[in-house]
Amino acid sequence: MRTSWIGACVVGLALTLPLAAGCNRNKGEDASAEPQAAGAQAALVEERDEGKLEWVVEPDGAVRVKVTPNEGTVPVTGALLIEGESFALSGEDGSLAATGPKLTAELTTITYSLKVGDSTWEGALHVPPGGTADLVAAPSVTVPEGTKGPNGGVVDVVGDQRVEMVVDEKTGEVRVYLLDENLQPIPVGDATAVAAFAQQEAQQ
Repeated sequence: MRTSWIGACVVGLALTLPLAAGCNRNKGEDASAEPQAAGAQAALVEERDEGKLEWVVEPDGAVRVKVTPNEGTVPVTGALLIEGESFALSGEDGSLAATGPKLTAELTTITYSLKVGDSTWEGALHVPPGGTADLVAAPSVTVPEGTKGPNGGVVDVVGDQRVEMVVDEKTGEVRVYLLDENLQPIPVGDATAVAAFAQQEAQQ
């Protein structure tokens, strides 16, 4: 098995990685925006081995998801778990919706379980108060793909903050560094981090 980092966003002082998936559940590509997906608002796209999920979560708690399985059109049902409460998803043709509580915490975890044909798709979203719109907004800061930080990790942009993430493969320890425009570490203050990974079978 191999482990890959899925994606990231910054919410105020909270450093978060928005998607989580278990073994062989997510291909590990960064979430991306598709402006026409799941309604007028840009969607947070989760690529999976079995197909694709396009999520829109509004600040008022409204959730929409478009399920596109690789096998074609199949019945889709499901439910969300938010703050310990279950919310049924309803809809047809793979487009489901539910209304949960208003997003007020720095980071709200939305766990989902979908029945897609004969398969079960499970995972979680970690959403800031602004909903998925905050996760897919184009950052004002960019770095060239593959840029390495001073600690040997790959540099990514989280919100408008340059971030270096370093994983010690021997101990499993994860370190997150906030970097300035010169790619040098800066004080993190009260920042906290939530990391989400996907384990996947190594390619033969």
